[in-house]
Amino acid sequence: MPVIEVTDLRKSYDGRAVVDGVSFTVEEGEIFGILGPNGAGKTTTAECVEGLRTPDAGRVRVAGLDPVADHEKVAREREVLTLVARGTSNREIARELFISEATVKTHLTHLYAKLGVKDRAAAVAVAYERGILGGADG
Repeated sequence: MPVIEVTDLRKSYDGRAVVDGVSFTVEEGEIFGILGPNGAGKTTTAECVEGLRTPDAGRVRVAGLDPVADHEKVAREREVLTLVARGTSNREIARELFISEATVKTHLTHLYAKLGVKDRAAAVAVAYERGILGGADG
């Protein structure tokens, strides 16, 4: 399964097509870059993949999720993962994020499946390896 999948992405500003039918996939571990002249739509494409802009048409998936529609879910799961990396217990995570412990466990179950791991330590290790955690987050 690709980590990033973009199919027929389209985005216009003031009636001018900036991104017109862009498609690509990025597999796990693959190094990928977007090259082109000024105004070619590189930044707009990246912003659509990041969920910062909503495409006019096409499909974008990151780790199987829509970065716009699933933004809140993804952000919450990343918060949980960041707290796990700091050694925070499920009870403490629940208290800090104002959610139930059952919800914390649900987020962790989703994270384990996405990362292909079976426990907290492995999830944190894989998240650092993939660059999901790092810098100011971890």
